[in-house]
Amino acid sequence: MIRIICDDIMKKNRNPGRKNLAIISKTIVDSYPASFRDDIGGEVIGDGFESVLKQMENRINNLRRTETYLPGTSSLTSTSDDESSEQKPKRAKKRDSYGCQNWQPKGLPEREDETSQKRRTLELKEMYENEDKWDEDIIQMNMKLLYFTIRTMINTNSITLIGIIEEYPFLLESIGMMSHFHELVGIELMPTLSKSLDTKGQSVMHYLRKVATKKPALKDVFDAIEVARAETNDLTPEMPGLIWLLTCYFGEKVDTLLYLSKETSSDQEAVSGLNSPSPCIVVSGTTLLAGRKYMIAVDKVVVNHLIADFQSALAYLFATYYVLNIQYPADSCVTLEFIQRCFVGINPPTSGKSRKSSAINPKVLSLLGHIKDESTK
Repeated sequence: MIRIICDDIMKKNRNPGRKNLAIISKTIVDSYPASFRDDIGGEVIGDGFESVLKQMENRINNLRRTETYLPGTSSLTSTSDDESSEQKPKRAKKRDSYGCQNWQPKGLPEREDETSQKRRTLELKEMYENEDKWDEDIIQMNMKLLYFTIRTMINTNSITLIGIIEEYPFLLESIGMMSHFHELVGIELMPTLSKSLDTKGQSVMHYLRKVATKKPALKDVFDAIEVARAETNDLTPEMPGLIWLLTCYFGEKVDTLLYLSKETSSDQEAVSGLNSPSPCIVVSGTTLLAGRKYMIAVDKVVVNHLIADFQSALAYLFATYYVLNIQYPADSCVTLEFIQRCFVGINPPTSGKSRKSSAINPKVLSLLGHIKDESTK
């Protein structure tokens, strides 16, 4: 179908331009949504618009490959003034709110005022000082009632990370982070991530194992996973291994997401070698794939120093980007967007948390397409 349409386009206009191809792609997807949507295992991860547009661009480029352009003339891949303006980074407020259903609530909950908010804040601070007195129900209730206050302070940049540590310490504990993320995005992150990794993780691994026969770097990671499995005598290395494989496949740096430290290191020593202030999982152990415990660092500060398993650490890491309004770092933005779309199920029409909130990253679309094709064979 794409081939026939592109052949007809070329008969009318040898240089249709990306803007016109986008209009045609949108019409196709709207007319046949079930046929062109992007999905893995039956779960929709995109409406298919970007995939169709990419196919059309590739087909037009192939048909025009033998054409020669004069210096200064426009080709299909050049952008008009309108298109270049679409690629400019959006305002931070818009970017930060992508994928959120309750980014900035309208006001305090009913029967709440400034006095009650201060009382709840103080109650939680006092409870935090004595872990034996932590009451999960009270913590979750108060964190939910404080959501407007905390969200407003983060969105207006009127509180620092140190301020959060001092005033709202439970926000940086797993119970507070997951509760706030649920209010913000509308997704129960832990069970969603767990289910997705179980149902989709093996499909991703299967495709990457196939690609590894042609990519030595991927094969090296698979070999490291096997060594770690022999060391731990279980399958726990596979999950951090999957993240490592994704960074390798996308040509990104694993140490911006996973950073190895010695088991005997203090919190300060553990993060002393970090090069990026972006959130990352600090793995305490002999290798990235055989961690004994996990910590989360933000701005080179350990904000949670005792996470028992890697899946919980991954959920926490992902949540920090949304809860704290942090952009995906350039060195790992593709991997994080893949996790966002494939494993968490946040699928806004743009990349959202990347520095440039442009269209869905083509590398993400490409890998999702390959996995889908592989699963239908």
